[in-house]
Amino acid sequence: MSYCSPASSSFLNYIDESQLFSAIGGITFITLTIFWYILRSYTFFDKHHITARAVRPKAPFGNIKEVINQNTSLYIYLWKYYNKFKRQGNKFGGFFLFLKPGILLVHPALTYKILTDKKLFEDVSRKNQLELEDSKKISKMFDKHALENLILKFENLKSQFIQNIGSDNDPSWCIYNFLVETSCTAFGFKFEKNLKSIVDRMVEEKTSSNLSHYFHLVYPYFVRKQTYKELKIYVQAVIDSRKKNDTREYDVIQNYIDFLNEDVPPDAEKLIIEEILDIFIDNIHQTYSAVSFCLYELASNCEIQLDLIGEIRRFNKANIPINLSNSHQLIYLEAIVKETLRKYPPIPLVTKRPKRDYINAEFDLKLPKSCLVFTSIFGIHHDPSSYLDPESFDPDRFFEDNVKFLKPNTYIPFGVDYRKNIGFSMTLLHIKLCIFTILSSFKVSLTDERKTVKFDTKKLTTFPKEPLPLKFEEIK
Repeated sequence: MSYCSPASSSFLNYIDESQLFSAIGGITFITLTIFWYILRSYTFFDKHHITARAVRPKAPFGNIKEVINQNTSLYIYLWKYYNKFKRQGNKFGGFFLFLKPGILLVHPALTYKILTDKKLFEDVSRKNQLELEDSKKISKMFDKHALENLILKFENLKSQFIQNIGSDNDPSWCIYNFLVETSCTAFGFKFEKNLKSIVDRMVEEKTSSNLSHYFHLVYPYFVRKQTYKELKIYVQAVIDSRKKNDTREYDVIQNYIDFLNEDVPPDAEKLIIEEILDIFIDNIHQTYSAVSFCLYELASNCEIQLDLIGEIRRFNKANIPINLSNSHQLIYLEAIVKETLRKYPPIPLVTKRPKRDYINAEFDLKLPKSCLVFTSIFGIHHDPSSYLDPESFDPDRFFEDNVKFLKPNTYIPFGVDYRKNIGFSMTLLHIKLCIFTILSSFKVSLTDERKTVKFDTKKLTTFPKEPLPLKFEEIK
């Protein structure tokens, strides 16, 4: 028999017809089930009578394809819809992350209610969900002594920084390295090259906007929590060294050592050290971002910069080093830093998840437990109903006589949880010290005045897309 005959070449001779039809039926069933599930997911807002929503979603990305492709960042994307929903008079609106419904809050009262409701909502932005007592213990670790230690370490390192920034071809990188070193030493670490590499990697992981981040956001059971294993080794080395040499410092790690002496349960010990290290990483990238944008705004607004240099000169005439008590005398510097944090909030977005089904009759909002709820801090800070001409850089908004005119709960650069206190103490102080140090010695200007600042779409937080076009001229 010929192997080339039509009968022998038919694939049906080798396949059981019943199995073939079963396979086709199975594939068809799976396809229809997936199609049904997608349609069912995308009718969420219709079922919940939410009329304000983003454009029609498309599987598999929903409404965030541009974010996944890194053509825009999520906080800029939601800022656009915050403006749209508010313009239409909506209190909230909806969009889809993959197949997951997300609610973007717009109404100020509803926004603040959900942001501050710890009983019914958990903060997805935070790796650890802390009890009130634990958060109080952590806040105490960033006490007056820890802040004074930051100033001391800063003063010890600033002369080399001034020398470097005056001669470095890449001032942005010089500033970043300096902030990493001052953060490390202020927290209690011994700064070294290997530690710097670990910190750089942690900052990159913490701030990267990628498919993995959004997948974990939507499907939290796949999340692999950051345990800071490598940094814990450095913390333990500091603890062992101080015990061995019977030494005591006034820094965050020392406060943690004192905390351990209170006979802490292992679970609480693990939770708190991870939270401290998370704050440590946040302080670095938030400070660097704010300093970069502040210098850009000062270079773009010469009159503001000259007024600030004048204030710093008057302060320096007393020949008294800056400290925790007298730093508040730099009123214009504080206003400039606060305006920077308004225009470029270090936490531009907060994501919450209901702990159970949530109903708010006042705002006609019904949310299932599986839904995600977003607050656009960037949107609130750039809202014309909260700030006159919000795109302009105007530090006068934060002068004492003008602050009383700011609407409540419209200035939240560090969110509203317990970490805002750490942000408004340690991070704010770190930013002020850096700007004060630079403008004590240099004027800053733009190398290319045609260049406008662009946000890095590969970052979750407000970061400049590329090194800012800055040059530093020594003040004679």
